[in-house]
Amino acid sequence: MKIRAGYTISYDCPRPTPMILQVSVHPTRQPDLITWDGLQIDPPIPANTYHDTFGNFCHVIRAPAGRLTLCGPCLLAGCRARRVRPRRALSAAGRFCDRGRRWIQERLGDWRRRHV
Repeated sequence: MKIRAGYTISYDCPRPTPMILQVSVHPTRQPDLITWDGLQIDPPIPANTYHDTFGNFCHVIRAPAGRLTLCGPCLLAGCRARRVRPRRALSAAGRFCDRGRRWIQERLGDWRRRHV
């Protein structure tokens, strides 16, 4: 499966405005990119890119006065193997609740068999 993602955002800036943009695909999904997710800016202006403390790509620009349009179409591969987390052992309280849940399910199952 392929997922089409992207954006087109327009700003009307009354004066030159500094901006930090977080509009790129997260680095954990970079291997799934089929097409490049580059930031396209109209009118063309320079952008500096860095990684923030959470691993996101951040683009720093100084938007000129007037209309600024940002665009970033991309195509992603959609099917990924699900990560299976190992099941944790239940605490004493968790075992107590689990035992109660199982008791209710057993009784409900008996009731369903008798009344359906």
